[in-house]
Amino acid sequence: MSIEPLSKEKEGFTPGSVATAYVLEAAPTECGDPTSPVEIDSNASAIEKSLVRKLDLRILPMAGFAYFLLFLDRSNIGNARVAGLEKDLGLTGYDFNIGACLFYVMYMVAEVPFSLVIKRFGFIFVPIMITFFGTITLVTAWLNNRASFFAIRCLLGLGEAATMPGLAYLLSRYYRRTELTARIGFFMLSAAGLAQAFGGLLSSGLLSVGNIGSVKSWRTIFLVEGLMTIGFGIVMIWVFPSDISTTKMLTEPEREIALKRLAAEGPSGSRVKERTSSRLIFKAFFNVNTMACTYMYICDNITVQGLSIFTPTILRLNYPGSTTVKIQLLSAAPAIVAAVVALTACYVAMRTRSHGYVTIFGASLSVIGYGIWAGTNSSAIKVRYFAIFLNTTSGFIYGVGFSRARACQNGIRGVNLFHNHLSQPIVIGWAASNAAPDTVRAMTSAVTTGLGCIGSIAATWSYIPSDAPTGYKIGNYLNCCTGASVIIVSLALMAYQRYENRLRDRGGRDYRYQQEHQEELGFHHPDFRYVH
Repeated sequence: MSIEPLSKEKEGFTPGSVATAYVLEAAPTECGDPTSPVEIDSNASAIEKSLVRKLDLRILPMAGFAYFLLFLDRSNIGNARVAGLEKDLGLTGYDFNIGACLFYVMYMVAEVPFSLVIKRFGFIFVPIMITFFGTITLVTAWLNNRASFFAIRCLLGLGEAATMPGLAYLLSRYYRRTELTARIGFFMLSAAGLAQAFGGLLSSGLLSVGNIGSVKSWRTIFLVEGLMTIGFGIVMIWVFPSDISTTKMLTEPEREIALKRLAAEGPSGSRVKERTSSRLIFKAFFNVNTMACTYMYICDNITVQGLSIFTPTILRLNYPGSTTVKIQLLSAAPAIVAAVVALTACYVAMRTRSHGYVTIFGASLSVIGYGIWAGTNSSAIKVRYFAIFLNTTSGFIYGVGFSRARACQNGIRGVNLFHNHLSQPIVIGWAASNAAPDTVRAMTSAVTTGLGCIGSIAATWSYIPSDAPTGYKIGNYLNCCTGASVIIVSLALMAYQRYENRLRDRGGRDYRYQQEHQEELGFHHPDFRYVH
């Protein structure tokens, strides 16, 4: 059966509207509104619903569990620390911070190169790297000194840097961009929240049970979590459908509609990869949207990664007489509440198509939460614990939320969410939403998340041992300031994008129709509208 992309004549394309026989959701207001009606053949509609339901049941759970394991393996070091990791490995002074820092240095270095590797080799690279970082987690159970701790953190950073872009790429080859909004937002928030909560619960359970053979204490955490990840990576090689055009899980009518749905996105949304060029890479690096979102993501990582590593340490300060098991249990509750609130925020962002206001709300919670910690003393135990809920919720909202990407064009119908970090935080979704064509979008995500690791590196030094007597004021003040700056940058970026949209509505960028390489204009195209 031959599958032909719907032409503009078949779509009834005009600047301002998109109608296609196999599309359930239209384009945004400036080029058609996603809430406006679209005429659909009833039989095709039924098949499409069946198709999407099948994708949801087969693909999303696996992608979500992969992210769950990634977040779990990344953050378990914090749980192991309060269970005696430092003492057993002979870590002193800032050794723990150095090890945590090395993970993010390697992550940042590998982020962009691995994005290009995944674009070249596709699906198979993902389960291989999941199995790889699972093996690294498993080996951590047998570390015995400072040098091995540093080496293993470097290798884990390499493994995880390759996994997120691959997951994003796989999903973008199955779903339309508007469908990705709620789905990735849901599974990412659920997976991240469950990982942070489950990590604490699992750690407390393993420590309560005792040794597993010759593996003792905190080492059991890495043993069990490593085996889980390795097993899943191997299963994923055989079970996860690698390509929509060949997978056996779809019927022929479903496959035909699946391919037409994606082809209807237009050249930027099509699954044809344009040739990567230095011009497009430069374009991805140097534009207002990428630079602003990168800064916000750096600030967010200072909060999110700091919480993922140091929450048990902070709780130990707040509850000095508590057992290790109790500390692990206390660390679970904020993550569960944060995931629920952030899911709600994700839904609001999807329905209102607003990245900026949701980001501002999340950053405001950060300012309040860290302000409480900085402004109270050790006697305010309950108030400080409440502040941890605010801080965690803040990081989840604009750090692990997701939002609708949209664009419009004469032939650039939509920006599919190829994101280097699958799970796209709201600010990453903001960056990817306003990036086109495909190479620019992939590189924008890679640049934003790669440079965002600067914030992760800073986070590893935001809570240092020498600052413990002050209640970690350095970390608290730092997060207060970054939260406030995110609010300012969000407002500025929203103002810029609204200005550009109004200018294009008036024809102020129509001269670009005369330029060569129209297919590479992407977000510079006169018909493209920024989402803010």
